Amino acid sequence: MSRFDLRIVWGMLLIVAGLLFLAQSLGLIPSAWGALWAVVFGVAGLAFVAWLFVDRRQWWAIIPGLTLLGLAGVIVLSMLTPEENGGWAGAVFLGAIGLSFVIVYIMRRDFWWALIPAGALLTLALVALSTSFMTGLESGALLFIGLGVTFGIVALVPTPDGRMTWALIPAVILGVMGILIALALGSLLNYVWPIALIIVGVYILIRGFALGKS
Repeated sequence: MSRFDLRIVWGMLLIVAGLLFLAQSLGLIPSAWGALWAVVFGVAGLAFVAWLFVDRRQWWAIIPGLTLLGLAGVIVLSMLTPEENGGWAGAVFLGAIGLSFVIVYIMRRDFWWALIPAGALLTLALVALSTSFMTGLESGALLFIGLGVTFGIVALVPTPDGRMTWALIPAVILGVMGILIALALGSLLNYVWPIALIIVGVYILIRGFALGKS
């Protein structure tokens, strides 16, 4: 970035800072510092994202870019809804970082490893979001199932070295653990057995029709 561009950025930041502190002095906002940090993190995040658009080879720039934008979003949420328990803020921050790894994989399909932090962080974002209407046991089930789905996706996607079939092992283990935790809730048992019977019945019918036509 040239010196002229840096002067534009610093000039805009100083103008925004002056406007925020002026609004605080007039009683329009309670505190200018939080808004100022949100602007600083937001501008820095947008700078990294813009760098990626200018040079697609800098794939890594999307990670700090969306992380900083997520941090700016957390500050804005804490200012707008200070009474919240942080569930939304945690979901926004973790989700932003997880989304950055999704974009890394979309840009570089040979970077299959990016799917693991992407799935883990997006799962944690869902868990953070669910804390307001789920118990700890339900959140634990969601965590294990989400991680299992993540490794399942890793096992299915093609890579230059072939499919990562090893990922099926942690996928099955984590998925089963999540299902067992979910079944421990008790209420799901009323739905799991009927659905299982229906699936088995459909399978038997399909097999019966297939054998009848042969």
